[in-house]
Amino acid sequence: SYYLQSNDLQTVALFTTALVGVVKIQASLATTPTASDWFDVYTFPSDGSSEYTDNVSVNITGNFTWIRAAVTDFTAGTINKATLSY
Repeated sequence: SYYLQSNDLQTVALFTTALVGVVKIQASLATTPTASDWFDVYTFPSDGSSEYTDNVSVNITGNFTWIRAAVTDFTAGTINKATLSY
């Protein structure tokens, strides 16, 4: 949406199998982001302590320069794919 400027809606989808961990979608407004430039815009519904198997899509509104998926507390399972459309 940074390049299109008028489009601030992105759809993120996450496909997991028996994932034990936390997946957050993070965004940055910086053109060359450093570690401190990222902020959370969505956390997928997993507490990081039990297995999570699902195919989930969410809409995120914002005019971001960069978007990424960050995984923390990962101990098991598979992220089959993560997709982003704008």
